[in-house]
Amino acid sequence: MIFYKVDSPEPVAAAVAKTLREHLPQGKKVFWIVTGGTAIKVAVEVSKQLTGQNLDGLSVTLTDERYGPIGHDDSNWYHLEQAGFNLPGATMLPVLQGKDRQQSTRDYAATLADNFATADYSLGLFGIGPDGHTAGILPGSPNIDTNELATSYADSEATQEFTEGVYRDKDRITMTAVAITHLDEAIVVALGKDPSLFERLEQTIDVSEMPAQALKQVAALSVYNDYKGEKI
Repeated sequence: MIFYKVDSPEPVAAAVAKTLREHLPQGKKVFWIVTGGTAIKVAVEVSKQLTGQNLDGLSVTLTDERYGPIGHDDSNWYHLEQAGFNLPGATMLPVLQGKDRQQSTRDYAATLADNFATADYSLGLFGIGPDGHTAGILPGSPNIDTNELATSYADSEATQEFTEGVYRDKDRITMTAVAITHLDEAIVVALGKDPSLFERLEQTIDVSEMPAQALKQVAALSVYNDYKGEKI
């Protein structure tokens, strides 16, 4: 795990774009998993930096999604598209396909399994919440201890109130801690966070208490923040 100190999302986008550029021209299949929330600006900037790049080998999906009709107002995919996330030539794999939550979760798990199996390189872009969650994996969730690649839960099943307020009033589909371990590389954008979050990340804490600990199982993990690390 390497910490990088940055003042804005731009260096994070540059790092993601650099990784994608390094692998795509080699004719490799690349699987990129993106998150919503504050990282949307990063993903959109990456898509702009890849303009003109041959993206035939790139497949893209989400770390997690708020369940509902396709294009609903709280959808992470919808927010990405509205912000200008556009990758012509890439295979785009939104989680929502107009099916019920259980079938959507199974289909999403199959998407993850297929792409982990066929991709030459897999990269995840993540955020970390103040409670230590990442993707849609919640502290204390009964779904943490699973061997499945994806899981889902109803809002009524969420066990805590969260500082950011993003988990209330929406059902959620998410990749799991096990799925994170299939990645070759993870890049985290965590700007404006309490410094104690990074201190906890460096400690050995059970994933059930701090789901972001699962990111430390990825061979290459970079944490871009405005508190500690090499200044960029």
